Amino acid sequence: MTKEKDRFRITPELGQRLRELRLKAGLTQQQVAVLMGRKGKGGHSIVGRLEAGRVPSPSAISGT
Repeated sequence: MTKEKDRFRITPELGQRLRELRLKAGLTQQQVAVLMGRKGKGGHSIVGRLEAGRVPSPSAISGT
């Protein structure tokens, strides 16, 4: 079992970098959500949460 301290964390700094790259690519949050396999109106919210560093671990975004 993986120890909590060994798990990958999405930090606010990483979120900011994700936002910078998204904007540089000219993509909206919704477009990124679709590329991630998230379809529907609310898909952009997960991207916004990632960019704000409010998603503590990648497992929180799994599923569709």
